[in-house]
Amino acid sequence: MHETELTTRKNEHLDQVLATLRTRPAVSNGFEAVRFEHCALPELDLAQVDLSGSLFGKPLAAPLLISSMTGGAQRAEAINRHLAEAAEALGIALAVGSQRVALEAGGDDAGLSRELRRLAPSVPLLGNIGAAQLVQGDGLDQ
Repeated sequence: MHETELTTRKNEHLDQVLATLRTRPAVSNGFEAVRFEHCALPELDLAQVDLSGSLFGKPLAAPLLISSMTGGAQRAEAINRHLAEAAEALGIALAVGSQRVALEAGGDDAGLSRELRRLAPSVPLLGNIGAAQLVQGDGLDQ
């Protein structure tokens, strides 16, 4: 896939997510006016529950991961910065998404960067690469 095609595809992913967040249903079902207070385990003292753990030697406040599709498009840089700040504040891991653009195009579209590590120094930071990319181009050498 050509660099421009790949970057366009990553931008389209962001457009789809952001458009969904901006749209509201044309017809209301009325449920937006109802709020339920969930209390499935009333006898449990939630202050006594410890969800902490670790991943790759980094501490986690909870076994949660912010996972996104912001690994490639340059405009995702600001999104990744905000997600890194949130992950650090909450003590949870962050995965920026595919590193395919970084491998194929290089340049500033790296996704996983030193800037993210600066913003989130104590939590695990992850990026993914699809197995399909390992059998194309330079394979494992890439």
